[in-house]
Amino acid sequence: MVKFLVERPIAVLVSLTAFLTLGVITARQLPVSLLPDVAIPEMTVRVSNPSMNALELENTVVRRMKAQLLQVHQLKKIDSRTRDGSSRLRLRFAYGTDIDYAFMEVNERVDAMMDWLPRDMERPRVIKASASDIPVYNLSVTYKNPGQQDFLSLSEFSRQIIRRRIEQLNEVALADLSGTVEPRVVIRPDGDKMQSHALSNDDLVRAFQNQNTRLGSVTLRDGYYQYAVNVSTQTSSVKEIENIALKSGDRMLSLGDVAEVDIEPQEIRGEYRINDRKGIVLSIIKKKDARIQELDEGFRQRISQLRSDYPHLEFTISRDQTQLLNASISNLQQNLLYGFLLAFLVMFIVLKSFRSPLLMGITIPASIIISMLVFYLAGLSINIVSLSGLILGAGMMIDNSIIVIDNITQFRRRGNDLLQACVRGTNEVIRPLISSVLTTCAVFVPLVFLSDISGALFFDQAVAIAVGLSVSLLVSVMVIPVLYHTFHRQNKEENILMRRRISLIGIYERGLKKVYTRKGLFFLLFMLLIPAGYFLYQEIDKKLTPEITRNDFRMHIDWNERIPVDENASRCQTLYDSISSHADRVTFFVGQQQFMLNRGYDNSIPETDMIVTAPPSMLKTLEEKAKDFVARRHPKASLEVFPVKNVFEALFATSQPDLTAKVRNRANNRIPEKDTLVKLRETGDLFVKSQHFPLKETITIRVNLAQLYLYDVAYEKLIGKLETEIQANRFDEVTFNQRLIPVTLSSGTSQLTRILKESYVSNREGKLIPLRSLINIAHTKAYKTVMADRQGKYVPMVLNTKDKAPARAATELEKAVKDFPGLTYTLGGTWLRSKKMNKELMYVLAISLLLLYFILAAQFESLAQPLIVLFEVFIDVAGALLLLNIFGVSLNVMSAIGIIVMSGIIINDSIIKVDTINRLRREGYAVADAVFEAGLRRFNPIMMTSMTTILALLPLFFTTGLGVELQAPLAISVIGGMILGTVVSLYFIPAFYGLIYQRNKSQ
Repeated sequence: MVKFLVERPIAVLVSLTAFLTLGVITARQLPVSLLPDVAIPEMTVRVSNPSMNALELENTVVRRMKAQLLQVHQLKKIDSRTRDGSSRLRLRFAYGTDIDYAFMEVNERVDAMMDWLPRDMERPRVIKASASDIPVYNLSVTYKNPGQQDFLSLSEFSRQIIRRRIEQLNEVALADLSGTVEPRVVIRPDGDKMQSHALSNDDLVRAFQNQNTRLGSVTLRDGYYQYAVNVSTQTSSVKEIENIALKSGDRMLSLGDVAEVDIEPQEIRGEYRINDRKGIVLSIIKKKDARIQELDEGFRQRISQLRSDYPHLEFTISRDQTQLLNASISNLQQNLLYGFLLAFLVMFIVLKSFRSPLLMGITIPASIIISMLVFYLAGLSINIVSLSGLILGAGMMIDNSIIVIDNITQFRRRGNDLLQACVRGTNEVIRPLISSVLTTCAVFVPLVFLSDISGALFFDQAVAIAVGLSVSLLVSVMVIPVLYHTFHRQNKEENILMRRRISLIGIYERGLKKVYTRKGLFFLLFMLLIPAGYFLYQEIDKKLTPEITRNDFRMHIDWNERIPVDENASRCQTLYDSISSHADRVTFFVGQQQFMLNRGYDNSIPETDMIVTAPPSMLKTLEEKAKDFVARRHPKASLEVFPVKNVFEALFATSQPDLTAKVRNRANNRIPEKDTLVKLRETGDLFVKSQHFPLKETITIRVNLAQLYLYDVAYEKLIGKLETEIQANRFDEVTFNQRLIPVTLSSGTSQLTRILKESYVSNREGKLIPLRSLINIAHTKAYKTVMADRQGKYVPMVLNTKDKAPARAATELEKAVKDFPGLTYTLGGTWLRSKKMNKELMYVLAISLLLLYFILAAQFESLAQPLIVLFEVFIDVAGALLLLNIFGVSLNVMSAIGIIVMSGIIINDSIIKVDTINRLRREGYAVADAVFEAGLRRFNPIMMTSMTTILALLPLFFTTGLGVELQAPLAISVIGGMILGTVVSLYFIPAFYGLIYQRNKSQ
């Protein structure tokens, strides 16, 4: 077949051009995303009932909901986090669950529960998680003039104009809003005027409701024509409400005569601040099939237009996740450029030829462009995972071409003519190249079996590498020989240059003789690297994701006081003033937020999330200044500091503590007492001392029924009076600006002392009875947040893993809890997840080795020879772990994948070397002669493939940025394994082969 193609170069080049053209066209059609569109096996059910406290909501609603949701098919885990007025149930499903079907089943369960939920409670919202739901940007909108504070207008403008204009972009799925305020109509009766006209609040309510009715649409016929007639007396402005008629005896009044009517913000439960200004934030969610470059271009143009159209507003873009994708694309371009230049240099030095390196330069761009066509047909997207696969594959793509070109060159050195060298040189390496591609794919394919989100994410990487290498193989064996023949037809003198050998071969030949004559000793020395690698594995720091240089941090503050939102915001402003001189930007998510999809802001009113952006060198200083301010000014407050998660870390939940204990009562479903938990916390240095068990003080108002009967006061009238006094008497709705807004009857203030001293309610005889005579007030304390899972309520406690290993902390916890017989616990945290991930990666490596063995056994037609190659993998891992230790890099997801990548790359050279030895033995060479001749023939390809891979990854050591830092651990592990692996391929493989076959002297 190779001869057929070489003799028809025009047909091959036309076909290649056609495929390249299709690849370029389809590449422009591929969706470009931050991550693959992975259906995360997770859902959130949000429950809201402002009238219930946390414990009441957990016991009466959430607990019963969990009992129903536990019946959902393939549900793996369920836990809840309940606060006053709201709760979040998090449902996690088994990996592989049809999340769309599960979403429908959960909604069906929620609908079935509506009959026994409180009537005034809105339907719980079910939110399905997806990787594409992670915001691409945050857009902050503020007034440029700090004095402007008309937030009702800004909120309405943001909802109706800004959000709509952004969502008009084809690439935007949703602009998720928070920080807005909602309007309401407030009617404040004048007590003196009401009393003088003998009017009650009930009279105002009835008058309003009678004149704010809509009878609906009716159909009337007039002759031959039929008309739809709307009958309505609805009010739609403050003036109309003030003109509502009232009757006091024989006198007609208007509502405005006895009450003040105004439109004002509803009760604010949270706000958003950027630096020293209150603002509104929009989280931009991308459509899953959109190209992120087009989104970025369109979004920035739209923001530029908004800035021009509304100069009094300031638009600030933050949390730009496109930087990660841009870094990955930049890395790919950089690696391709450096890889090509360095490989060209290496091949020129070794082959003393310009033409051969130029041929190699065709392989990478051709392979990547044609891979885009396969991506399009397979329905894959361009994202940071598939791009990392192409980056890894770029170094391996060039290896196939190096091997083919070098083998053709060797045949020319042995006296074959050009056509014969191209055909025989390519045919000789086709089988081992196919085995090499299969073994590399066998290393990556098991990655898709990782549990949870990891397997789904790395599916794209495995496919990208498999596609890239397969295309590269086809280009190498079908296109390179044709181009080699075409480029060298006119070259008459290169044969002389190609016969020159560099001195390195002589050095290698002398070294190989020394190793082979003492192969038993050197075999043992190499095998000692396997236990050395195990020791390094035990000693190396193990984490889930790499350490990343950051320019921001997140601080969660709980003031642990019953403060309103405005006081919370005031404290945030003072905190900002104390650190603003060193910070580039500070954003505050104060109290409760209004996001529909954005997870991570489930705060109560007295809590704040602060994100500080500053130069990396200033972050520690700012963190200490913020901690000092909070500790000095507000000693009751508790705070936690987290890294701000990028999109990669958000999926892996890396901000969780290393080890957390869920502490609960053993015998019942009650929350452990705070005093007991404090004693447990003080046990040695087992727990983080700074953690708090925040309690809230609750005022409970109970109606004194005996006094109610004594004074002859109607129960409904007392409740209505209380609702009016605490501004909770929402009795109707009106239509303003095509929106329904509530109407509230209010006394103007909700101060408890004033209610008790000044408020009265009339009995059935019209006498005024002091409100304080009819109610009892109790002060109680309870946990601010109620946490629960399948096993019941618990309190999380963070273990101290800075001063001791997590495994030791877990052992000490087991001993400590024995002194508290009423308590039990379960463990969680990133240490357990990391441990599970590393264990799974070991299983993946074992499965990969098993697949490699079967492939190599079929390739070599031997059960013993695959062991020669597989033992190399265990030895090379020691080199990867050693270099990770030298550079102080942890064993994480990226470095572990680098080890797997290295294993797939380095054994390719050994496969071809063993195949060459076998072929020479079939030609009549003795074992020793075959080993030496194969070593000399394969020296140049091994050195070139190793050097090009190592040199192509070296730029990652000298560049910075998020994409580089994520891939640097991978590069370090690959380089460490490749350096040792090159030595192993050159010396260990011949020694091991000789040991196996030395007993048969006749061969």
